Amino acid sequence: MDQQPPPESEIEKLKRRIEQLERENSDLKKRLNQARDPNPVKRPSRRRVHLLLMDAGMDLYRKGNKWLVKFGELRQHYRKLTEIWKVLTKESWALDELFPYPSKSDTPPPKPQKRKPANPPRKPKNNLSLFQLDLKQRLETAGREMVRARGEPEPHFMESML
Repeated sequence: MDQQPPPESEIEKLKRRIEQLERENSDLKKRLNQARDPNPVKRPSRRRVHLLLMDAGMDLYRKGNKWLVKFGELRQHYRKLTEIWKVLTKESWALDELFPYPSKSDTPPPKPQKRKPANPPRKPKNNLSLFQLDLKQRLETAGREMVRARGEPEPHFMESML
C-alpha cells in the first residue's frame, strides 16, 4: 500500500503565500529603516528650495556662507539648504519651525556704531563756506584789476562787502 500525501488544500497554499509575503515585507521594512534618507532628493538645489519658499510667500537669499530665509519682518539664517529642505518637505509644518522664537536669555544684538569719517571735512577760515571764500577771492582780484586800470591806490573796500 502506497500512501500518497494528501493533496494540499487551497487554504494551506494561501497560508504559505501569506507567510512568504510577510517575510518579504519585514525584509523591506528593515531595509527602509536602515536607509539614511528615503527621500529621493539627496542634495536639494537652490532652485528647488526657492520654489517651495515662493509657494509659501517667502524669499531665499545667499548671505556669505549662509542662507537667509525672509518672511516679511522675520528673518532666519541657515548653514545648509538641507536644513530648510527638511522643514519644507514635511507634510505639515509650522512657521515657528523655520523662524524659531527667541528665548528670553537671548539679548538683542548691539546696535552698530557710527563710524567717524577718516578725513573730517576741512573747516573754512573765518567761518566762511568754501563758496564764500572763493567768491571773496574773485571779488578782490576783480576789484584790484579795476583800481589798477584807473590808476588809483588799492582800497580795502571788498572786506566790508562780505
